[in-house]
Amino acid sequence: MEAIATRLRNFMVCKGTECRDPTGLWPPPMPAGAKKLVRSSSKGGVCLETVGAGQVSVVPAGSCYAPNDAWTVGTDSLGNGQIENAADSSCLNLENTVCTAGTPIHMHECQGNDTKVHKADHWVFDASKQQLQQTECPGMCLGYAESAIGASGPEAGAPVTLQACGTSSTAGWQLQ
Repeated sequence: MEAIATRLRNFMVCKGTECRDPTGLWPPPMPAGAKKLVRSSSKGGVCLETVGAGQVSVVPAGSCYAPNDAWTVGTDSLGNGQIENAADSSCLNLENTVCTAGTPIHMHECQGNDTKVHKADHWVFDASKQQLQQTECPGMCLGYAESAIGASGPEAGAPVTLQACGTSSTAGWQLQ
């Protein structure tokens, strides 16, 4: 089944004459400079991925494939931290900059060269605490609801939300 699934994925991403016998096309290579955002825990690890309509969720670490799980951590044109999806150049964004636990995280246009500051997409990766912090919401980090954690780890497709930093769902993020 796994071999058939890989072959099907190869056919989904091939172009032109390479579709006669597409092999080695899946998973597609990660864009230059991009890394996976992986959260590991004693109950298993997850990756951050984007899904339709700009939603962000987690999937089991073993299911992560580029480019939807490829991220760059950097700064915008005004020097503010942002986390960009390498596949479509959109950024992690806090819904209406509401700083309460459970606020959804989604993808939105990154800060451009305009003068209007997009505070909702200001994030920093704190490598020492292994957290993705929202700079406009002190003490709040990227995570997911504790109710999304089952016996074997986080449920696949669990929505990514704003949570208090230092909780079991916000700590442990790594760039790989």
